[in-house]
Amino acid sequence: MPETNTMLVAVDLSPEVPPLLEAAIQWATRLGSEMRLLHASDVADPPASGSVPEEVAEAFRVFQERLRDRADEDRAALEQYAATCVGRGVKTSVETVPGRPWEAIIQSSVATPPTLTVVGAHRASEGSTLGRLRDRFLGTTAQRVLRTLSGPILMLTPGEVDFGKPWVVGVDLSDASSLALRTAAHLAGLAGCKLRVVYIHSPVGKVEEESESWRSVLRDHSQRESELELARFLEKHVPADIVAETVVTSGQPGEVLTDDAEQTGAPVLVVGTQGRTRAARFLLGSVAEKCLRLSRTSVLVVPTVDPSE
Repeated sequence: MPETNTMLVAVDLSPEVPPLLEAAIQWATRLGSEMRLLHASDVADPPASGSVPEEVAEAFRVFQERLRDRADEDRAALEQYAATCVGRGVKTSVETVPGRPWEAIIQSSVATPPTLTVVGAHRASEGSTLGRLRDRFLGTTAQRVLRTLSGPILMLTPGEVDFGKPWVVGVDLSDASSLALRTAAHLAGLAGCKLRVVYIHSPVGKVEEESESWRSVLRDHSQRESELELARFLEKHVPADIVAETVVTSGQPGEVLTDDAEQTGAPVLVVGTQGRTRAARFLLGSVAEKCLRLSRTSVLVVPTVDPSE
């Protein structure tokens, strides 16, 4: 974890920002974090000298001036949001970075790594067909950030956060899920929260000519073995007092985890991503991605980077 406990919160100045910021303030307060509000400002590259008529160049200069004015207005709005955070007791700074949102988030996170990178619940671009196609093939801002950053990323759902409920953490006993579990334990410890660890195991396979009673015996045995495996896994990776509940079940992981988080009123669902090469990151296809699509609860994603990179 970075030495300074800081949340990097991406802000797009849309009407959704106030409720998102309210949730971010609650998180920062519980974690004891400072906040860094980040906004990506529009940029326009000038045409090559002498390559366009003078009237076009003049129009571009006017356009650039408007962008600068817009950037000043955005900075002022960002300062107002920061003042709100400070008024709530959260030390807050602001940062504007030229470029597209996902590029700005990545640039800022790499330059000064935060404890937690926070973005709003991801959504596809509205408007042009090109924008929708781009999101389909390249992904939303959140997905682009997920493919690149190696630190924990919180896809924050706006609204009140009930930190009295345990955080739901999905594990499959892999190295990726052990990292997610340790990260969840660290952050939950800062927030004064407990964990509800959900292990989704593979049920026993079909046995030829098995009777119902024999199937029941096999299911019970598989359940007990999985519970023992989970207990050993937890003992190895996290302090016992951070875990409030454990669940061993089967099913489709993305659906099981999102349902469990919603039904228990968890403030967040924590999942890891499998290690993968840079090329493979363009095809997330993972439990984490399904949770992002399905969850009405905030999702904390802990990426696992391929050690060969």
